[in-house]
Amino acid sequence: MRFTSLRAWLDWLEQLHPAAIELGLDRIGKVAQALGVLQVAPTVITVAGTNGKGSCVAAMEQLLLDAGYRVGAYTSPHLEHYCERIRVQGQAVSEAAVCAAFARIDAARGDTSLTYFEFGTLAAMAIFLAQSDTLDVILLEVGLGGRLDAVNLWDADVAVITSIALDHQAWLGNDRETIGREKAGVLRAGRPAICADPQPPASIAAVAADKGAELLSIGREFACWTGTGSFSGTGTGSHGDSHGTGSHGTGAVGTGTAGTGGDTGSGTGTYTAGTGTDTGTGIGGAGGGAGTGTAGSGTGTGNWCFSGRGPAGEVVRFDDLALPGLPLPSVAAGLQALLCAGIALPEARVRTVVPRLSLRGRLQSLTFRGIDILLDVAHNPAAAAYLQRQLRQRPVPGATYAVAAMMADKDLEGTLGALTEQVAAWFVGGLAGVARAASAAQLQQALTRLSARVSACDTVAEAFDRAVAAAGPGDRVLVIGSFLTVAAVLAQCRKGEA
Repeated sequence: MRFTSLRAWLDWLEQLHPAAIELGLDRIGKVAQALGVLQVAPTVITVAGTNGKGSCVAAMEQLLLDAGYRVGAYTSPHLEHYCERIRVQGQAVSEAAVCAAFARIDAARGDTSLTYFEFGTLAAMAIFLAQSDTLDVILLEVGLGGRLDAVNLWDADVAVITSIALDHQAWLGNDRETIGREKAGVLRAGRPAICADPQPPASIAAVAADKGAELLSIGREFACWTGTGSFSGTGTGSHGDSHGTGSHGTGAVGTGTAGTGGDTGSGTGTYTAGTGTDTGTGIGGAGGGAGTGTAGSGTGTGNWCFSGRGPAGEVVRFDDLALPGLPLPSVAAGLQALLCAGIALPEARVRTVVPRLSLRGRLQSLTFRGIDILLDVAHNPAAAAYLQRQLRQRPVPGATYAVAAMMADKDLEGTLGALTEQVAAWFVGGLAGVARAASAAQLQQALTRLSARVSACDTVAEAFDRAVAAAGPGDRVLVIGSFLTVAAVLAQCRKGEA
């Protein structure tokens, strides 16, 4: 074995390949073949998307474990420890298991160079395959894009695309159509493909048609909405004269007829929930067929409903579910993916599990020195816009102070600007030792251009301490910008409470 500690392996892997990111399946495919890890479980579900991937995997993982399935999950990046990336039965694997897998890969690769992510992906598959009891389902989160991402070497029995937004443009393209095409590369012929983006780029449907995948889209074949009242949506086709309307009452999913030529469409819908009238997102005019509406993530509080398609095409509906701690479209996509995989979802179990769904670093709440802290890894404008809506739904009596640190290649102004109306003052810090990180000065300049009140600090820990010191009873401290930002604050909280 080249190294005996995980830290030594990871330090070596960071320097092994000439490029930190190199998309493509040839190199990893060659090593996977040598390792014999191309067939790892009876069912593989792959999740791609700009935002919401981890939440979708977490929802499926917890539902599967509750139902008694043996589950492996591979996600990235990790929050605090590398082993979080590889889970068996809901638990992170040991450092010893990862080191042993790395040693096997190193021996099998010969002169083939692999990236940090490719090594990790192969390690996950080797660990899954080495389980004494065969895993029933493996959940794979795409690292970057989809078509050329390492996890796409394994054919998905069900593929999920959670959302499409601008991020990683240098690798994936500068518009949603191009990005959607890359992410749709995880779709497979004759197999279900779940799309949870309420306004998907037309490229997703085009790739599904080209591949012969069975596309199930939110607002058409499945839906989620908050409240228990009625819903109506109006859609307008984007490539023809199609117009469709539909409604969700208390029965099955409603549909309306569309004109001809519509591939995809978008619109708005309103629905009256038990606690008032909220606004959501609707879709219509899809494929020249039926137009439908769905509330997307909604803006209400209370309960929510899910309607989807079972393995035999039957309507599966869960009404009046308690809200989870994860985005509703991601949870709905997870439910629909499990249904497509033939996983039984007894209503009683769904009602028990869904309210408990959560994921560290995603709208994670804690209290530190009497101050409410909300942590979220949001790092692009779309994620920040979702977080802004959540802050509106979770008002505090006092002010919200924000701690931020981000990567320099992200849209700093677009991300931070989505939250400026909710934040009284910002405390920004650098991420020491991270070459990609924006400096505190860069973040300060971006917020100054947004006319925000901002203080620059050397580190995230210092920024967090100053934000907590500024906050008083009834105030809140929000932490955003990256996994590393949230991890630094979690470490500071532990240090401060020791």
